[in-house]
Amino acid sequence: MVTRGGGPGTRVYLQGPQGNQGRSVVGPRGATGATGATGAGVAGATGATGSTGATGVTGATGSTGATGATGATGSTGATGVGATGATGVTGATGATGATGSGASFTVLEFIDDMVACGADITGSSARGTRIGTYVTARGAWSVSGSGTVSEDASSAGHIGAVKLTQSSGAQGVRIHLGQSLSSNVLRFEELEELELSVKLASGSASSLNIGLGTFSYSDFIFAQATIGGTWNLASRAASVDATPITGAVISGYQRLGIKQPILGQLDFYINQVLQGSITTHVPGATTCTFVAETYDTALTIDAIRLKTKTLSR
Repeated sequence: MVTRGGGPGTRVYLQGPQGNQGRSVVGPRGATGATGATGAGVAGATGATGSTGATGVTGATGSTGATGATGATGSTGATGVGATGATGVTGATGATGATGSGASFTVLEFIDDMVACGADITGSSARGTRIGTYVTARGAWSVSGSGTVSEDASSAGHIGAVKLTQSSGAQGVRIHLGQSLSSNVLRFEELEELELSVKLASGSASSLNIGLGTFSYSDFIFAQATIGGTWNLASRAASVDATPITGAVISGYQRLGIKQPILGQLDFYINQVLQGSITTHVPGATTCTFVAETYDTALTIDAIRLKTKTLSR
């Protein structure tokens, strides 16, 4: 027993026997326990990519593949600008050609652009009997019938055109080649082409003839104006008429053409446009003359061209 303090409230402690001074005593080792079950571990993260391995040995060359289809042709390249080559050596003079034949008189081509140069002709006569000669810049025309032949200067671009104006009565007025209408100057079969530039004062005429004819008109090839106001082509052989060709409407100055490409065929043109053809009752060996005549309306002629086939000259 141990006493602490000496006065009132003294504390008394009882002390037991001294122990092993608080040291543990180690007992014998017990037996090893059984191995516990393996725990399920979490998968580890993917490792980093390893470095690229060394390049392998080059493999053997494969066989050549089949030839592919030919590609489309490319566009033509721009033309290169080359320097002009030097002038070549002058060639030797060629041999002299054969001497040509003399001028040919076997074809007649009569052209009159009808520029009036003479005094007006006015008179009255029996049909076909000349009352005077009207002079143009290229020639002269016989005038017959009843009426006046004068200059028509009223249309611009048609210098000095010749105008035929009929008088009252049944004779009409006309210009023609030769001393009279019976002065036949060629044969129908010799005609190759007749071309005229003409104008009518009226678009309607009952009797007007331009072309080739005999004095009696038993045979003729005429461009005619009709009451209906159109240009027609008429043909007559031995007093038998062919069916006429009806052409374009009459309108101002127009260019009429009659062509005979082969014997017995007549082609009719207006302003160089084919209107039709006649192949029956076309006069042949009969002689005739050129005539332009009007009976009931003024006719102006600006130009005439008459061309024949081969003549015996």
